[in-house]
Amino acid sequence: MDDIGRSNDISKLIDFSMIAADLHVVYFFATSLLRKLQLSHPQLPRYNQHIITICRFLMIAANVKRISVTRQKPTAESFDQNVIIQFLPMFSSLLAQDTIRVDILKREKKGAKIRGLCKTDSLSNPPSEEITQFLENNSTAALLWTIHCIGILPMTRDSVDLKGVLRYFSALPIAIKTLTTRGVWTHLLCHTLMVSSQFEPLLRQNQQFHQVIMEQIIHENLMEDDIMKYQILRLINQLGYIWGVPRCLQMMEVIQPGSENVCISSAHDSTRFRQNFQKVTDKLQPKTPLSPPKFPSFGSPPPFGSPR
Repeated sequence: MDDIGRSNDISKLIDFSMIAADLHVVYFFATSLLRKLQLSHPQLPRYNQHIITICRFLMIAANVKRISVTRQKPTAESFDQNVIIQFLPMFSSLLAQDTIRVDILKREKKGAKIRGLCKTDSLSNPPSEEITQFLENNSTAALLWTIHCIGILPMTRDSVDLKGVLRYFSALPIAIKTLTTRGVWTHLLCHTLMVSSQFEPLLRQNQQFHQVIMEQIIHENLMEDDIMKYQILRLINQLGYIWGVPRCLQMMEVIQPGSENVCISSAHDSTRFRQNFQKVTDKLQPKTPLSPPKFPSFGSPPPFGSPR
């Protein structure tokens, strides 16, 4: 990566950034970096060469569009100063608070009494203004934050740490808006929601989670992504029993065929969406079948051949 960065051939950097921006590659390196931050290290992130290398890799992946369009190298000095020295230590402190809070919740669940002033409320505060500014202005920080939010959605049947999830999801709309390519991560978020086995309490108990996911993230991408309307239909089809029919109908009104909020790519897309929309609507509001008409009974007919 250093040889590519020192090379004067910008085409090599563009090719490398295209490879680095692959969804599976980015997700692998981002989750690896998050695991390294969650582990206890004797030094700060700026002294860990593995973290620095992964951050530089993710920086190139997050700025692939800018590199391809401008054909200029990103400034590594400002990146190291902003992300590695400032953002990662603050992010690591949040991850450390999550570990302590989960341990306290497990002990309280077993009946143990926690002494001292260490309470879970003080360990679940929303992100600071400094972190929010990074999410608004730095695509690498926004990418790490988005992938972390997708990764903390519960995938087991253990109790859900609602406060711990909401502290990150409250800033997720800001992070997704900063991403250069946000459609693929929004689709991954929808898929994770549908396969998660214990996210139902989040949707039942907390209105903020529903507002963040549906109104501030998914609805914001309706005009930019022609597949997002199908994701909403899938969510309503599979999770409608959690939200209830009235809320599902409100969500259906936003994406109804002919609405200005929906992106239609072609005539085939319009026909397909109308058919899927009608199927989900019929499932939410099944039509009452008409009962067969009742005719007056005149008794049984006389036997064949008998006089009338």
